[in-house]
Amino acid sequence: MRFFLTSPAPGLADLAAALPSTLPRHSLRHLAPEADPREAELFAGETLCAALDLTLPDKPLFADETGEFIEALDAGKGQGDVALVRGVLTGCTAILAAQVLWQGRTTDEVMDDLDPFWDWVASQHKGLLQADTQGFFEGYDRVLAL
Repeated sequence: MRFFLTSPAPGLADLAAALPSTLPRHSLRHLAPEADPREAELFAGETLCAALDLTLPDKPLFADETGEFIEALDAGKGQGDVALVRGVLTGCTAILAAQVLWQGRTTDEVMDDLDPFWDWVASQHKGLLQADTQGFFEGYDRVLAL
């Protein structure tokens, strides 16, 4: 899962500091490197939910990630609001990616832990959530199926 931000890119340390006041059960831990973290682990209580990575435009991975989706749109693979998604991808300021850690849990159990975090990110920052095999979402509304 990825959140393509179009608002100013947050630092993971800033997200970690703000998270407990809104979602007291969630926390970001193991931020590395501590001075300017770009990686962290997302916990719901004591359950490790995801490994997070914040990618900024100065990294090659940023161009790869946005470019891959733009190529899919150019190839006509998306069904929905192509213009909205293209605008987000071309105006993207950062990508907050989560490698979901299932740990033997069901999809519902995992999403019960992840959804509040993504809801919170979306309430604080402009952009779209992308879920592999599902498409792009604005809140719970799918705006583009891929």
